[in-house]
Amino acid sequence: GLTASAGAASGQVDLEWNPSTGAENYTIYYSSDGGNTFTPISPNVTGTSYPHTGLNDGTEYTYYVVANNAGGASADSSEVSAKPIDTVQGKLTLRFQDADSAIVSESGTTDTLTLKLQTAPTGDVNVEVTSKDTGELTASPAQLTFTPSNWDVDQIITVTGIADSTVDGDQTVEVHVKSSSTDAMYDELSQHKPVTVTDIDTDEPDYPVITLSPGEQQIKIEWAPVAGAVSYNLNWSSISGPSGEINSVSAQQVVDGANPLVFVHAPLVAGVNHTYIIEAVDAEGNILVSAPKTASALQLSCPVRDMTLNQSQNLLAYYSFDGNLEDSAGDFDLTATGDSIVYGDGCANGTSGYFDGDGGYAYNLDFNDGNVSEVADGSWTITFWVNADEDMNKFASMISTTSVPEEGWGKGFQIDVTSDMRPRFFACKKAVDCAEEANTETFDTTMTAPKDKALQLGEWTHIAVTMDDQTAVMYINGEEVVSQSGLVTEFNRLKVGLNRWEQQPWKGYLDELMIFGDVLTADDILSIYNNVLPAPSNLAGTTPASTQQVNLTWTKSNTNLALNYVIYWKKDSGSTISFDPNDNTTYDGMITLGSNSNSYVHSGLDGNTQYNYVIRAENSIVGVSTYEPSVNSYSITTNSFPKVPAPTPDPDPDLLVYYEFDGDLTDTRRKYDDSRYDLTAVEGATITYADSRFSGNTAAYFDASNGYAYTENLNDAAENDLFASRSFTVSVWFYADPDMPDYSSLMSSRYVPEFGNDGSNWSWQLDSNNNKLRWRAATGEQNDTEETAPNEYPTAEWSHATFVKHSDGTIEIYLNGSLIHTGLQNNTPLDVLKIGTNRREEKPWKGYIDEFKIYSRALTAIEVTSLYSKGTPRTSSTSEVEPVYVDTKVGFHYSVDYVRNASHSYNPPSYNSKQYKVNEPNMASFTRLYVAAGDKIKEHGMHINQYKTTITIDDVTSVDYKRQIDVVDKNGGWSYFNYYIIVMDQSEFNNFAIRTNRMECFGQTFNTIAEYTACNPEWIQNQKDLWDRQGDEGKTKLLNDFIPVKDGYYTIEVKKYRGSQHYNYAKYDGVRNYTIVTQQ
Repeated sequence: GLTASAGAASGQVDLEWNPSTGAENYTIYYSSDGGNTFTPISPNVTGTSYPHTGLNDGTEYTYYVVANNAGGASADSSEVSAKPIDTVQGKLTLRFQDADSAIVSESGTTDTLTLKLQTAPTGDVNVEVTSKDTGELTASPAQLTFTPSNWDVDQIITVTGIADSTVDGDQTVEVHVKSSSTDAMYDELSQHKPVTVTDIDTDEPDYPVITLSPGEQQIKIEWAPVAGAVSYNLNWSSISGPSGEINSVSAQQVVDGANPLVFVHAPLVAGVNHTYIIEAVDAEGNILVSAPKTASALQLSCPVRDMTLNQSQNLLAYYSFDGNLEDSAGDFDLTATGDSIVYGDGCANGTSGYFDGDGGYAYNLDFNDGNVSEVADGSWTITFWVNADEDMNKFASMISTTSVPEEGWGKGFQIDVTSDMRPRFFACKKAVDCAEEANTETFDTTMTAPKDKALQLGEWTHIAVTMDDQTAVMYINGEEVVSQSGLVTEFNRLKVGLNRWEQQPWKGYLDELMIFGDVLTADDILSIYNNVLPAPSNLAGTTPASTQQVNLTWTKSNTNLALNYVIYWKKDSGSTISFDPNDNTTYDGMITLGSNSNSYVHSGLDGNTQYNYVIRAENSIVGVSTYEPSVNSYSITTNSFPKVPAPTPDPDPDLLVYYEFDGDLTDTRRKYDDSRYDLTAVEGATITYADSRFSGNTAAYFDASNGYAYTENLNDAAENDLFASRSFTVSVWFYADPDMPDYSSLMSSRYVPEFGNDGSNWSWQLDSNNNKLRWRAATGEQNDTEETAPNEYPTAEWSHATFVKHSDGTIEIYLNGSLIHTGLQNNTPLDVLKIGTNRREEKPWKGYIDEFKIYSRALTAIEVTSLYSKGTPRTSSTSEVEPVYVDTKVGFHYSVDYVRNASHSYNPPSYNSKQYKVNEPNMASFTRLYVAAGDKIKEHGMHINQYKTTITIDDVTSVDYKRQIDVVDKNGGWSYFNYYIIVMDQSEFNNFAIRTNRMECFGQTFNTIAEYTACNPEWIQNQKDLWDRQGDEGKTKLLNDFIPVKDGYYTIEVKKYRGSQHYNYAKYDGVRNYTIVTQQ
């Protein structure tokens, strides 16, 4: 219940507390240094209140109370603090600024008074300032104004002594202030203060004599104490313009009786002259002024390093002080108090933060155990560089983690220096807060470096402290110097440049402050101190046969700090290669890998070419590892892909886009005779074009750095919902590097956000799952539908993949021309075509992609086989794949027709084709559709009223094998199309297996021709060869080559040929022509 408040009189603090049962009296303890040392007030007090008088106004005093009786003393009460205040009556207060009086000399020295308002006025308050004897003393400015917006800002009055010609002794001159205002509370108020003007003594005074010692970015000012002086003021100016005044400079040194007295002025710009004057002030306020001295600071002699930041693992906060207080690793930017933090060149990386010892510090309230679990577990590391000024006070702190005035002592800690400048780790102070939690029998609070590890003032020193399960270890310049157990700590906040009591500010430089969420090893800390990472070693490589890649391996650096391994490579021949990783003109490329990497497949290379490598570790904290050619460089000559002839031209009318990747991202299909579907490399990406498996061609190589290619023009809106609701086929040649991660994608259909379910928008990707082709569709992370092939594709080898989608959702996956999986994907819209990455751009392809095609129909198994082997789904020559509108005896047109009842007169509107069935079986024998028992057929003709007639055959074994499809136009003109259905059974499957030496297909059961063709693609050509041997001369046509499979049905659609003759014409030339609709 102890409370403390400013007393009713100046220099007084009033204390009150609740009575303690059984207490006979109370001992009051007070501290004026922030709670570091306490003094008892004598005698003891018998009551429960006490006015503590004789104090300095504005100084904070800390108290606690102990109750006493015959049995001894009680435990300490909680600590409280208060400041006495000047209680000059009135709302306008004139007071001395730095002492109990103002004293100037006739030599022209100055002193200051402070004028302030006690409450906010309702209007401006104008104050007139006058000296009652201007021959002895002047006061300036003569007029001051307070406004309702700045009323709480103290205003300064400067008084200056005036020399006169008489020896008149010391004089006292009144300085008066008088106010006027529209606010009646501040109108006609006045105050006055006496100022002593000392006469000039005829004896020679003991003026201070200063010595200047230039240092790196600083100037040290030294002077011997002046007899009778109780304080000193420093005035400085520079030729570049800035100037300043520091009152009571080096005050602690004066108290300690130091000789000489020292002040270090930093940071300064080297080469700029600075002029200094010291004023010695005695107890009466007399001032003696030194002669001015001028010097300039020296250049910083250490090298300045400037490295690219790459966030290290578990580096929670990183303050480089490069002109600001930003956290380069996380979100814990510091906030400055006051304007006492400036920046100058340092000896670590970039600039350093300079703290001028005037109380200004930096803080972050969010860096605490509640927000940062990585430090809350008691395992962490703090490292930083310091350079202490020679005039820095003892117990000055670099780091602290609590505010005693706001939060009490708690378990917060600080890293400071002792009176002899030894670095110290000061943990939880009070046993009541921490003793029970300590894991040692003896509760400890501090860990101090040995005397020989004291800071060398004016020199840079690296300090690191690790904490693990209440055991702290301190390192000085990379060397372990002390450890201590039983130290209890916590982070309540982060403060830089001030201690827990918010006293004893740091004076000097701080730089490269880093906080890790792990305990760094001794080697790690040595690496940070040395600013160089250990180098990786044993770089070597192999180039497998029939590949154009180099498989690199190496031994990782002996450190936990290596964030990245960077491989630099150059394509060149010869035994000695000029190679410098620091000069980007000496290498062709670089590859950045994670800290756990010790191998990499470098692919996308030219065949039979020498490649040269060097590897080093890189990290934002300590830069780069050394370049040691004997252990981390390597040269090797690649092999080459086995070459095959370039693909034949693809005249398929349903080819929608075609990316050959022959040195560019052009769509060579040009369906609309323009570049609308050309690809673009994503911003910042470079697509590599390297030799492919096809002679004279290149392929696109994707290196897993997420440099993909895309077009936003190809989508469902542009192609009438082709991908969302119709049939299509994707065809691609690919080569997966052996180190490609799972789920790397050949292509994807949408930009999906990094997190969430993408607003229930469906998207899909064709990717790799454990070296198996996969078709995955999803709405973000929900409604995931996956179809994965059972067969693995070979790595480090070219393969062909075909993904077929039917309008009913059925999908088929083919590998190298063979069907390996069927499944269902009902949701496949296309918003954008992306090649080389997945939906979220997080799983890029690593390897080659070539000959990428999309067809606007579902290819049949036979067509896929042809696409794999020939580069086009069309199975016959160019002249034979154009049965539309042909007027020859080949294909599906016949020049002789015989019609039963040809002389019959009929009425076209009531025409029924079944009354006039063609009786020419030899015609049908030239056109054959081969099916199996599980295949289905749809026949589309045309009624006289111009609607499509459809016959559906779900059981091919139950219908007449001779088929006729009729087409009648609105004039009654009749055409027809004949073909045979050939249903293959098990014996025929086995016969073809024997004839083509495909014995793996012998004895198997096949439900459809597509299934059998996937097993034995050679049967088709074998059948055609048989026809030729029988003298067919190319007359017989395999209808499977021409018609599509739509929604599971072989679909035959017949239309009238333009210009054909009709039965109801007056003149009949015996020719009726038709066309079938192919591949639609």
